[in-house]
Amino acid sequence: MVTRKMVAERAGVSEATVSYVLNNTKKVTDEVRKRVIRAAGELNYHPDRIARSLVSRSSGHVVLLVESMKDPYCLQLLSGAQRAAMKNGYIVTMMARDSLQIDLIAELGSRRVDGLLLGEGCLDEQITGTAGDYGIEVVTPGTYTRIESGKAYCAMVEDLMARGHRKIAFLSGRPINGPGERCYRLYRSAMEQNGLECPEELTVDRPENGVQDSAWGEKAADILLSGHAYFTAWIVGSDLMAMGALKRLRSRGYPMDRKIITAVGSRTGLLDYMEPQLPGVDEKGELCGKYLMEELIVRRSNKEPEVRVIEADYIRPQ
Repeated sequence: MVTRKMVAERAGVSEATVSYVLNNTKKVTDEVRKRVIRAAGELNYHPDRIARSLVSRSSGHVVLLVESMKDPYCLQLLSGAQRAAMKNGYIVTMMARDSLQIDLIAELGSRRVDGLLLGEGCLDEQITGTAGDYGIEVVTPGTYTRIESGKAYCAMVEDLMARGHRKIAFLSGRPINGPGERCYRLYRSAMEQNGLECPEELTVDRPENGVQDSAWGEKAADILLSGHAYFTAWIVGSDLMAMGALKRLRSRGYPMDRKIITAVGSRTGLLDYMEPQLPGVDEKGELCGKYLMEELIVRRSNKEPEVRVIEADYIRPQ
């Protein structure tokens, strides 16, 4: 069995230095780090993570809790969080809130989960409170990791206006009065800044028990179209919602009758594969996931994280 002492002897350093490098707990020079990693690789050394967790009281396991695994933005969050985690000796598991009951948070606590990263659709006081009761560090967007999308939303509305649209509807991806719904507030602000009204009949609110997916996009479009309110463009909450809304338009024959411009409030690369491609706001989910994970790591070292701002972009395909 290969031991830490054998790695230290091969690398020409102390056992403590091997521990610093492999656990990423103390800075060493790049040259020393490379020697230790090379020696560990040559000896095929793998630390006993179970034993190490008993000593450090750290499992190295973090859970990313999202509203639904169907949402491509959540996969971006996971990708960014996982990259930051692997560099620091952690792993990240993604779980969907629609399959998570509060008593399972107690289960996560018993398994010594080191942290809980929450997507915006999971900003719930009951979840954060229960996690805190079990000593699970909770990280959410908004305090140290901030997403600024106001300028991008204004650019989206201005672009729609430049194309001749004034009656712009909104299909909400989350309950408008819920804690995680920013898109509706951003939509209203952008419309008002450009002198446009936001009539109630052009807004479709998602119920509490819904999911921001294509099925809801199709249903939300049906609700709006059934109301017979006049509009020429709509902003929808997500990529999947846009796909559902467009499906409903096609089923009603709208592409033949008139053209309705679809813009997406939270756009990912999924829409790059559609024709025509849809405009929308890119809130850089991978970068957000990376920042949330790095914030957790800093907080677990009892330090104050720095505030980092993610500036969203408005993407208008050519």
